[in-house]
Amino acid sequence: MRILITGARAPVALEWARILLAQGHQVFLSDCCRFPVGKFVPGISGYIQTSSPRSEPKQYQCQITALVKQHQITLLIPTCEEVFYLAQFSHRLNGVNTLICDAPLLFGLHDKFQLFTLLAGLPGVRLPRTKKITRVQQIDLKWDSILKPTFCRFGEQVIRNINQASLQEITVSPQQSWVQQQKLTGQAFCNYALCDRGVIIAHQVYLPEYRVNQSAATYFRPTVNRAINEFMSAFVSTYHFHGQVSFDFIEHLGSIYVIECNPRTTSGLHLIADNLHWPSMNTPMENSQNKAKYVGLAMLLAGGGKALLNAKIWRDFHQGDNVLASKRYPLRPWVLLLSTGELLLKSLRQRKSVTAASTDDIEWNGE
Repeated sequence: MRILITGARAPVALEWARILLAQGHQVFLSDCCRFPVGKFVPGISGYIQTSSPRSEPKQYQCQITALVKQHQITLLIPTCEEVFYLAQFSHRLNGVNTLICDAPLLFGLHDKFQLFTLLAGLPGVRLPRTKKITRVQQIDLKWDSILKPTFCRFGEQVIRNINQASLQEITVSPQQSWVQQQKLTGQAFCNYALCDRGVIIAHQVYLPEYRVNQSAATYFRPTVNRAINEFMSAFVSTYHFHGQVSFDFIEHLGSIYVIECNPRTTSGLHLIADNLHWPSMNTPMENSQNKAKYVGLAMLLAGGGKALLNAKIWRDFHQGDNVLASKRYPLRPWVLLLSTGELLLKSLRQRKSVTAASTDDIEWNGE
């Protein structure tokens, strides 16, 4: 099978490439970066640099369409937010299985307010009280809650202590809406599911640990949760879901609350990679005995310098597996330096944080 993986900058794209190469498939990767890590995976058939889907969507569409035709692609796997742009023309890629659900559903799941309309009534989970904010005057300062943009990522813009001072620094309008959401405390869970037209092919729940900005995890510990399993079965069946989907949860006062959705690949893929033989296998899997996985040295750096004096972080580091490393498909040491250097230069040039710069050219905010 000839397969195209987009979003080659992401560690999960690296993982997908290794999974499929090991099964004998012909793998191509694409992205709008010059030096994404996926470009340097040994054994791939090629890397194609495209335009930015965010700044040049029409040109991006033409390039992907031509790429699919030229290389006779039969399976397209998005990994990052380029999925929202691909969804707008994936139905025109005749004969290609795109791991993308229907565009209206995809966009709704990404919207941090509309999400809860879609999930209402599904079993296993509860939904936090959430209201949409289009004017600053709508924000309730007395409510024990958090604020976040309707479209945001990495927890960068989340306001966890709402007060007059914090409101002076944000822009709220119908075009830049926010959500005010019930503040929940407790154990965080995430999951990842790969689905084929309403059937769960693989699913894994995990604990996100060593988090950046109290949000993006760098360490992924597999676990099992019956409530989340019940919810996922109902969700995938109800929407006849096709593609990849992930949710964030919090166990608050004994109940599981779903708080966000990422309808794309996330780090849970790393936890099932060793046993995933797809598309030839369609048996759901979940195993809390798999080894934890972590993203290179990011795990050690996530907590700052003081964290390096913590014995537990070193114990977890040695007990887990680095998702960037592979004996069969190794990356040369300079690859990470080159890829990271490109990102750092981009961050400096745009005067943005590294995390914001990492998705600036592919993110979709409801346009």
